Amino acid sequence: MGSYLRMGGEEVDLVGGRLLWQRGSCMGRGGIVFHLAAHGRRRMLHLSGWAPAERVEDLTGQTVKLEASGPDAAVDGRFFATAAIRFGRVVEARAILSIDGEVEPMDLTSDSLSSVEADVACAVEGVASRRFCLGCGRNVEQFARDRDDYVGGYRVRVSVVPVLCPTCEGVADAPRHCPVCGTAYVDGEVHTLGDDASLGYTATCSEGHTFSGQLTG
Repeated sequence: MGSYLRMGGEEVDLVGGRLLWQRGSCMGRGGIVFHLAAHGRRRMLHLSGWAPAERVEDLTGQTVKLEASGPDAAVDGRFFATAAIRFGRVVEARAILSIDGEVEPMDLTSDSLSSVEADVACAVEGVASRRFCLGCGRNVEQFARDRDDYVGGYRVRVSVVPVLCPTCEGVADAPRHCPVCGTAYVDGEVHTLGDDASLGYTATCSEGHTFSGQLTG
């Protein structure tokens, strides 16, 4: 199946579709928080939302409506006024979905909306599970805290594991252990933004886990 986006009478092919997901609840109900991104030669589409589900495969056949989604749903920087995401078949590694909606005008003095239609075949990937302290490699799951966020107009609650344990917080000056498996990094595996890992880093451990983030977040 080919992926495409049609807006304002112009249709373009989409490539590089990706659906990233994690578990999160909404109004006390368990579900999936998802983030979709796809792009073409002249178009960039992204959408975020929430749906009730135990597994990502349970998104199959569901329709998720977005209203007041703000910057969580846009095409080329134009926010969706309304959108409906209809999931086709969703499996562990692949998903097919369609989108119908209207985006706001680029001209702020105009009230006209542009209709958007898209079919997207995309890769499916769960958010990497962070379990170990970047500083000492200690398991930090016991320090996880719930955090409330707004995603695509939904108020969701997700569990957030800290990047550093209480002992390393404010002391660690560089990532030293993989947050996914706890393996110690060796020379050349950590790449920081400038000279300060607190601003950002990307690292791939010897087990093949790639993770990007900040020492402070």
